[in-house]
Amino acid sequence: MKKNHLIIFTIVCGILVIYGAISFQWVMTCSIIAFFILFLIADYLIETLSSIRLNLEKIEQHLNKKT
Repeated sequence: MKKNHLIIFTIVCGILVIYGAISFQWVMTCSIIAFFILFLIADYLIETLSSIRLNLEKIEQHLNKKT
């Protein structure tokens, strides 16, 4: 994900968590925190897999040039 979108998403989740903590809505607060953590894990996996795919394509192109 682009860094700007990640920053905006972090700010929005932070505001919602603060609102949930102030209004004593613990279920909402915990749900938002869990969703945010899952989102970060998914974003990390997508970025990692994309990087691996690009590296494999570069290796494949390099091997094709040699043959």
